[in-house]
Amino acid sequence: MIVLLSLLSFFVVLQKSEAQAENLLKEYLFPVEYVDDLTKTDLIGLRIYPNPENKSARDWYFANVKNPATNVSNITVDGYRGVLDGRSVYVQAGNLVANPDPAKTFPDFYTNIYVLAYNQNASPQMKEIFNQMLKNLKFNKNIVNTYCLSKQAEVVKDKIRRDTVRKADFYTVSNIFSNFSGTLNLQAGTYVPKMSISTWPSWKDTLSKQLGVELPVDPLNIMARTAIKCTVNDDCGQGQCSGGYCSQC
Repeated sequence: MIVLLSLLSFFVVLQKSEAQAENLLKEYLFPVEYVDDLTKTDLIGLRIYPNPENKSARDWYFANVKNPATNVSNITVDGYRGVLDGRSVYVQAGNLVANPDPAKTFPDFYTNIYVLAYNQNASPQMKEIFNQMLKNLKFNKNIVNTYCLSKQAEVVKDKIRRDTVRKADFYTVSNIFSNFSGTLNLQAGTYVPKMSISTWPSWKDTLSKQLGVELPVDPLNIMARTAIKCTVNDDCGQGQCSGGYCSQC
């Protein structure tokens, strides 16, 4: 009976995200039992949803959760961006896997939404376990298993994290332009008329102001074929040191 009540309590937590999101990929339930209290069982649940539009966790939350909170907190899990709503955490994470199409040699990249939650009336121990789980949760196990050195795996994972942000930002920017009904004037204040990119001052000073919204900026925000770390401009030859990386004209 205790386990049944915990299950019902847990599904109350997740029913909001279940209301509108479709195509649930997988669902896992992890019971947490206490040796010192055999009458109590808490639960941690994980649901995985496809994210074909590559929405950020925040955008996905407000698009799919029924009666969403007016304000949710930002959270980072294994370097991926997410949002926290009470006992539920929503994370957008990228996946880099072998392409299922044998004719294509390049890997397949996609993002999913991971929803983690614990049941109502959970014990303080349960909350601590959940927080520790968030701190130690690791995505991209296939990448970790591919490289013998953890530093090598982290380099690849950092690229996946950045591309995940870029895909989410592309969706955000597309929505901004789709909902914009005014007229843009980029004849002045930009290096090339009618054009702007996030590495140029016009991205914030001109384009963002005309759109009336702050546009996202690339995670590295540099112009270069390869990412070269730097501390001062002299490290970059003809380029500039921007955000710890060399940016070339």
